[in-house]
Amino acid sequence: MADRLNIRMSHPQGVLIGPNGRQENKWQIILNPRIAILAIVVAAVLGVAVIWVLQQGKGPDVRLVAMRLGPPAVVDGTGFESGTRGDGTEYREDYGPSPIDATPIDITLKNSGATSAVVLEAQVTIVFGKELEDCAQTGGPLQVEADYDVKLPRGLTAVPLTVTREMRFEVEPHASERFTLTVGPETQGVESWDARAYVADVSLKLDYTAEPLTVGRAAWMTRAGDGFSNLSQGIGGIATDCLRTNSQTMSTFGALGGVRSDEAGALIKRYSHLTAPNGDVRQPVCSYTRAGAVSHVCALYTKDFFMASVGPDGGAAAQGSRVLVRLATKSGEVRHIVQCRLTEDSETHEQQIEAPGTVSAAAGSCSEYDPDYGTAWVFAYPSTELAEGAMMIIAELLGPGEQPDVKAVPTDQAAAILVNRMG
Repeated sequence: MADRLNIRMSHPQGVLIGPNGRQENKWQIILNPRIAILAIVVAAVLGVAVIWVLQQGKGPDVRLVAMRLGPPAVVDGTGFESGTRGDGTEYREDYGPSPIDATPIDITLKNSGATSAVVLEAQVTIVFGKELEDCAQTGGPLQVEADYDVKLPRGLTAVPLTVTREMRFEVEPHASERFTLTVGPETQGVESWDARAYVADVSLKLDYTAEPLTVGRAAWMTRAGDGFSNLSQGIGGIATDCLRTNSQTMSTFGALGGVRSDEAGALIKRYSHLTAPNGDVRQPVCSYTRAGAVSHVCALYTKDFFMASVGPDGGAAAQGSRVLVRLATKSGEVRHIVQCRLTEDSETHEQQIEAPGTVSAAAGSCSEYDPDYGTAWVFAYPSTELAEGAMMIIAELLGPGEQPDVKAVPTDQAAAILVNRMG
């Protein structure tokens, strides 16, 4: 028998002594480049296969991506008139299609799961709903039944009130989907400033879970635009009690938070800026000193709202005449220019005040013009906040085709008044 060899080895990691004293390296398979690459490929394929198998067993997983209040969108409706005849019988007369502007709640969902999910129901819980008083005291019998997705009672007697709408909206796997909801009263007037403020908590019922998906709190106005018109009409008039009540309503409305429509956010700020500490809504400052073709000018402004009324001297002015209003510092630097044309079809709307030193290329019709009383109204909002604590409001009436230097301050042809910023 051969003698055994006693071999002492240093650092023997990875080395075995095989038959007949042969040394073997146990890492040689792994260190072989071809075998190593093959092993990596096999592991990767197995990993992908495992992930695929796991995902096939994973159901839908729907999450909220975003909720916002979109710009006004037209919804269909039917106009009608109803009432009671002299003999006591009730009547209703339909007038056909009557579309109106509504504010949509815009919802985006994402399904990270491997199978589709279906939204079965939208749940809208009204936590605040109130109609603003009509400060212009307009109105008439014509009403509209609008095709809102979620219809609310015209008069909310108690809140919270939950209203549901059945639906079947599919959210495909690994996809984002978007849809909108419109919410408003069953009927509303169309011959008055029928402005209503709503706050609602929105959730969705899905087909794969008993727990509703929380969307969030939304705050908006219906009909879109009526809130602006109602406030503008009330300022400068005799509707001080109306404005005070509406200011209190908007304060409560704003305190409830939520994602707001542009109109809701702007009205909350405007009422806040225009409301004095005692709760009264501030009124315009007026000057009745005749200057040129202008008999008087009244104005007020906050950081984000401007109003001026201009009276032509002698009553009605010629159609196509232009009202030019300069907003200047006390030192005489013209900061902003607002202009509009006197037309019979003027209606309540707002124009934008351009950035300081910028003049609009064209003048649209004035926000309001009453030729019987000879007064034109301008309602405007600035593209950037009006920062001056006090400004000279300088109003001038121009004949058709007259083109003065708008950046120059006139001396004797315009009425001027110094107005402190409110709010």
